[in-house]
Amino acid sequence: MWQAGDVGCVSGAMFGNTLSGSPQAPYYIDLYAPGIARLLRAGTYIGLNAHYANNFDVPIQMKVWTNVYPYPGTPEHIALTITDFNDMFTISVPPFTQKVQPGRFTNDGSTPMYVLSLGGHMHKRGLRFTAWWSDGAKAYENFDWSHPVSRPFEPPVVLAPGDHIDFECLHDNGVTRPVKRDGSGNPTTLTFGLTTDDEMCVLVGTYY
Repeated sequence: MWQAGDVGCVSGAMFGNTLSGSPQAPYYIDLYAPGIARLLRAGTYIGLNAHYANNFDVPIQMKVWTNVYPYPGTPEHIALTITDFNDMFTISVPPFTQKVQPGRFTNDGSTPMYVLSLGGHMHKRGLRFTAWWSDGAKAYENFDWSHPVSRPFEPPVVLAPGDHIDFECLHDNGVTRPVKRDGSGNPTTLTFGLTTDDEMCVLVGTYY
């Protein structure tokens, strides 16, 4: 359950049953093939982290709409969420350098995962997000942090137990992007954080 004051939405609102894919895209459709649907249990809700940042010196108004369409009948498969953020807390990019932040998502279960889509989440100093399947084949790549794409897979890609998805973010702290500065205006190391002035590297997606 989400806790009041949790600005990062890490206490439950985002990671229980997310509308995954491209969270920063101005429009996004979480659409599945026939026989696949999301499950929203009675008494629960959809938590939204709209990810707005106000770069102006006057207030702005946020408007977000979510349209939910019921599934007719009983689906064969229930879509679930991939949200791998376990590796981003070690982000550390010194001033005027670029650095790759690696991550790995592994199917730790005993049954196959049928991957329906993949996407990547970075902040404003992210230059590239790339992911690879266990065999080294490229699974996903995006170069636009502010308008990330989501890659669907039809048919789904099978991630067997023990198989993994390697991913990485290329972050830029002052080479081609503005350098991160501390409260006194001095160039400082870029690290993980919740605002767009900090950084993240999150693999997102859907599967059943």
